[in-house]
Amino acid sequence: MANRCGRAMLLALSAAALSVSVLHAQAPGASTDPAVIKKGKSLWNTKGCMGCHTIGKGRAAGPDLMGVLDRRSMDWVQRWLHDPPAMQQSDSTAKALVAEFNNTKMPNLQLSDEEVTALIAYVADQGSKMAAKSR
Repeated sequence: MANRCGRAMLLALSAAALSVSVLHAQAPGASTDPAVIKKGKSLWNTKGCMGCHTIGKGRAAGPDLMGVLDRRSMDWVQRWLHDPPAMQQSDSTAKALVAEFNNTKMPNLQLSDEEVTALIAYVADQGSKMAAKSR
């Protein structure tokens, strides 16, 4: 009987640990709505984001965006996507990124609030999938 209880406890603890690691892999605040993620994927492709960025495949002309919400706040990423040139002028982190990537500057893609939300959701979703693959 004690052995069964021990196994049940171990199974419960393992499930809890797995749940915590999955929740940690999901970006905080990013939408998990499949329709929003699909719209974000479409934007990623039509706006040409892959020309400068990857998600979990290393640096390119711009930073790898896997885990971007672990490195930056949601507010910072939203402001960046709304108006990168303004942030490049006023924000010390944005200035450092431009310098780090050989003065490559992200253009203003004229994204609406809805598009910013969708793009963040897609990047977070893809980052979570890449993180799950690497485990």
